[in-house]
Amino acid sequence: MKYLVFISLFYTSIISAETNNIELLNEWKSRGFSQVRINFPSDNFQVVQAVITDDTEGKQVLEFRYFTKKGKECTSRNINKSSDVVVKINSTRVKMKAGCKSAMFSKYIGYYATTKKGREYIKNEFTVTAKVLVELQGLKLNFPTQGFTTAWNKYGGDAI
Repeated sequence: MKYLVFISLFYTSIISAETNNIELLNEWKSRGFSQVRINFPSDNFQVVQAVITDDTEGKQVLEFRYFTKKGKECTSRNINKSSDVVVKINSTRVKMKAGCKSAMFSKYIGYYATTKKGREYIKNEFTVTAKVLVELQGLKLNFPTQGFTTAWNKYGGDAI
């Protein structure tokens, strides 16, 4: 089952999609990320975050992080192993690396563009559009972009 998240850029809202609740969080200005959380009746959830971070080569990128409550997608055996995938960003296919990572007390699947063209495309979409539609893990999620440019520049703007 796929979900499309509709958001307002000026406040966090909670929207019901059938029997699931979707929570939207726009924290670009204060914490440098945006997040969509889908709550399921079975006390399970899925969270996808768009986070400004560094890739494995130290380049500033926008990474998408996929978490679940059960966290069964990532085990200690597949942490830091990655594979090539394609993720749609505003209906454009972008080549990405996807792999299990560990942060604090949780594990997640991280996605980031592998080509310079892909990284620039994603950054541009988050810079010039009001929202960005990301399709991954069978989900269709709209991320707010208000405050993204400030957060990107504050992180370093891929400084030289």
